[in-house]
Amino acid sequence: MLNAMSIFLSTMSVVLAYFIGAVPSSWVLVRLLSKSDMRGDPDGKISAASVYYRLGALPFAISVVMDMALAAIAVLLALWISGSGFVAMIAGLVAMIGHDWSPYLKFKGGQGATSLAGAMAPVMPVYLLIGMVVAIIATRLTKRSGLGTAIGVLAIALSALIWGNSFAVADVYPEEWLPIYPLALITIMFVKRVQLGKSYRNGPGSEKS
Repeated sequence: MLNAMSIFLSTMSVVLAYFIGAVPSSWVLVRLLSKSDMRGDPDGKISAASVYYRLGALPFAISVVMDMALAAIAVLLALWISGSGFVAMIAGLVAMIGHDWSPYLKFKGGQGATSLAGAMAPVMPVYLLIGMVVAIIATRLTKRSGLGTAIGVLAIALSALIWGNSFAVADVYPEEWLPIYPLALITIMFVKRVQLGKSYRNGPGSEKS
């Protein structure tokens, strides 16, 4: 049974995950290197891809690594604080929500692909690699990155369903939740992309997340 201290530690770790995941790496890099604000772009996208178009390959790579690292740190910190693999997975979801709707940017934020990968890396690194390979192949075949990402995440969920904790770094994450975790993460990304699509159709004056 959960006692008051474990509830407090679990809650604190999830709250910390939100504020860690919410650090807008792409926005910070562009702001530091070009003095411009990505929120003023016509499409309103605050993403690693936007960093690439503005600043090139190296800042793009730094942005990807930073986004992934922040989400992974949020998961690992939650695991360390709470001692619960389930709480750590909740922290991963919350970190991605922070990334997509950052309080530091008035609840604007990224699209979530890099944060999604970072949140999965400490939990299921082998399945993540499988999903990334599948996503690359699917994207090349379909010419649609969003569809390729979705297929990759489905591959991760299927791998987790088949093999469970067999390839886990640590047997601390609840096996029954492993297939659900990547699906929950991509649902957050899907919600964000729908919001972005509506904002873009409504024009520059609408929400630019």
